[in-house]
Amino acid sequence: MNLRWRYLAASLLAFAKPFLAGTVAFRLGFAEKGPFPEAFLRVLLFPQAAAAACFVLLFFDSLAYRTYKPLAALTHAGSLAALALGALPALKDTQALVLLAGDAQGAAETVVLYLGLALIDLSCLAILATGKEKPRT
Repeated sequence: MNLRWRYLAASLLAFAKPFLAGTVAFRLGFAEKGPFPEAFLRVLLFPQAAAAACFVLLFFDSLAYRTYKPLAALTHAGSLAALALGALPALKDTQALVLLAGDAQGAAETVVLYLGLALIDLSCLAILATGKEKPRT
């Protein structure tokens, strides 16, 4: 696959990530019903769109916008580290995760969504790490 199209795929994944993260937050009860928690959650998730915008710019002209690669890499690497640190409490007390999710099936679905977030970060980092830029002719 052409590197340019990989950037487009990464931008689509990065744009989907805030919605997936919001779903996980709602499943775990981080955003109770009401305008204030929802608004605060939007503020926390908005910076994820910056990496998606970087990938869109890289799709259009990867040489001109190559300086945005470190920003996208930092965003996804930091997110992956935060996901790993955020999983530690659930690994220590799986029963609390089941109680938060409502039942065992809900907990399993939440874990799959959580792993999906990590997979998006890993995919975007892999796209940034692979492929060489071809000079313009």
